[in-house]
Amino acid sequence: HDSCWAEKIELSISAPCWNACGKTNIEQLSAILETSTIFVGNDGGPGHLAAFVGIPTVSIFSGIHEPGVWEPFGKHSVSVRAVVPCSPCRAESACPLGTCACIRDVTLKEVFLQCEHMLRLTHCEITN
Repeated sequence: HDSCWAEKIELSISAPCWNACGKTNIEQLSAILETSTIFVGNDGGPGHLAAFVGIPTVSIFSGIHEPGVWEPFGKHSVSVRAVVPCSPCRAESACPLGTCACIRDVTLKEVFLQCEHMLRLTHCEITN
């Protein structure tokens, strides 16, 4: 399922990119992340690995669980979530309301703003 989404994203952008979804093992992924400027992704293992290797990490989370429970930890890690009244619902398999608002309401603008913030923050720390 993830590889289908990754392929759609890869085909929709004009900048050069490499879709690594399902093509690396954990050691290879760690090496790739260590050379990266920033990681942006969903609530999964690669985000935790990115935070662990110390690169700026922006993780997109749904409202299934309380904030601060599953997010990657680190001073260069931030999570983006939509604030919705039904969160946390703890519904792992399907949205009880049928709206999936907790993930659908995450905006590209908010993700982009957090990416800018993390890049500014790390750039300042590196150059000062």
